[in-house]
Amino acid sequence: MAVISAQDTVILLKGQVIEEQTERPVPFVNIRLNDYYYGTSTNLDGRFELKLKQGRFSEKNELHISCIGYQSLVIKLSSIEPDLYQTVRLTPQLSSLDDFVVKGSRLRRKESNQAKTVVMDAIDRIPLNRAKTNYLANSFYRHYCKEDTAYVRLTEAAIQLFQHKKRGKFVQIPEQRLHFGLNHMRRSFDYTTFAKLSHPPISLNFIMSNDLTNYEFHNPLRRNLDDYEFIIADTTSLDNDPIIVINFEPKEPAKRKLNYSGKLFVNMTDKAFIRANIKESQVFSNSIDSIRSTIDKQVFFQKVEGKYFPQRLVSDVHAEHFVSGSDQSVQHQSHVEIMVNELVPKAPITFTTGEPSEEDLRAVQYDSTFWSTYTVLEATPLEKKIIEDLSKKVSLQKQFQAINKLKEGIQSIVDNVDFQEAISTYQGTPVYTVLWAKWGVPNFYELIPSPYLRKLMKKGKVKLLMISLDEDEASWKQNRDIYGLDREYVIHKRVPLGFGDDVVQKFFQELVPDYLVLGIDGKIVDHSPPLPNVTDVKTYYNNLLKQKSIESLNR
Repeated sequence: MAVISAQDTVILLKGQVIEEQTERPVPFVNIRLNDYYYGTSTNLDGRFELKLKQGRFSEKNELHISCIGYQSLVIKLSSIEPDLYQTVRLTPQLSSLDDFVVKGSRLRRKESNQAKTVVMDAIDRIPLNRAKTNYLANSFYRHYCKEDTAYVRLTEAAIQLFQHKKRGKFVQIPEQRLHFGLNHMRRSFDYTTFAKLSHPPISLNFIMSNDLTNYEFHNPLRRNLDDYEFIIADTTSLDNDPIIVINFEPKEPAKRKLNYSGKLFVNMTDKAFIRANIKESQVFSNSIDSIRSTIDKQVFFQKVEGKYFPQRLVSDVHAEHFVSGSDQSVQHQSHVEIMVNELVPKAPITFTTGEPSEEDLRAVQYDSTFWSTYTVLEATPLEKKIIEDLSKKVSLQKQFQAINKLKEGIQSIVDNVDFQEAISTYQGTPVYTVLWAKWGVPNFYELIPSPYLRKLMKKGKVKLLMISLDEDEASWKQNRDIYGLDREYVIHKRVPLGFGDDVVQKFFQELVPDYLVLGIDGKIVDHSPPLPNVTDVKTYYNNLLKQKSIESLNR
């Protein structure tokens, strides 16, 4: 375990956990600082990093290291030598099936029934075992996507997750029960093609719904227990508590559109789920196309003050899209993961926001200093390949820095004298604006107004304004002609800001056309509004015409 000085008040601990006998890496090891509910987990290679404030790195503090199937280990921080890289060795915890399964030949023959009984007991005990009070979980979020053999997107964020009661009760839908705080994020450009329009850069409610004890409607066994076969596969322990491992699979998978199978880990001391591995398989088909998808879910729980809280949740999605009559398919893979690195039980309400929108994400500034002091999930060699793939076009560090330039760029455009002059004749009228340039030409068909929007334009209630950022006037006019953008319902202006930086150009190439709506005072009302060609926009524009503030509309 190496100790490396990071910032003045932060010490970085890095290490690897391996099995003592085989020296194989041990993934998903829970590493916690005593008395603080603070820590980290190992990655698939058994590696970890933990950043500690100087005040917590004291002689009285210890690291508690635990993992299902291994003897727990306690390491005093005072025993760590700063200049040495040490591996942490865990000893397997040996156990016998006879210690857990009721003895007797008759019951042994009905071992699968006993497995089902254990699962039923664990389900019944969920209300007693889960956290009943509000809590705050400071967490690290990682999300990346792969198409074919290349990685095409990466998002990492520091998330504050707050579970709250609604009218004194816990609801069963994450969207109605969870609040999120997001102040720090780093993400790459989006190079995806298969899911670019429908796959959000951050999926917090999706990953949290894997928590089958807190959101039981996502528990595949809750209502259909009799449709599955159960068998005791193994017995083990965690912190000296006996653990039973139970495999399950559907009895008649061919008759089901959505199938679940997997492995459940139940703590027999209090009949609590402490881990679940679930594979979800589904096929959707119609006359046009079909999508075959599998989702591998893993959820780990930690016991704090006698209750179980989510500690780490992982989803690996593989979707394959087939078009009818064609042998070709498009494959998209995504990995979403969240790791709780600090838990605050019985926390007071500190924020009330739901999952952030794209507009919210663009307001988050990249802060390299913050990331140098925040505990993250150590990257595996596989994830280092993600960085290599994404950096082939533009360095990942520059992508992190450039993401927010869109927001800054828009604000600078709005404040620009030429821009203000360009929209000065439209004061009092909402202006639907498209930012573009020769290196980011919009799709013409997205700009064709719907009949309803065309009526508003004809009455002068809404204007469609295309503003080019090109420095060269001749190039601007030429591209308007080449791409058929000179239309009677489109007003053209040019604000020659240039945006010549390669990184910013690359950013706009990925996201332009960049649409925004300006209010009656020339301020941004909405960023990424519905496209002009959307037919069902009557409610949106009715609200827009009534909008008096500069805040984004809630759609």
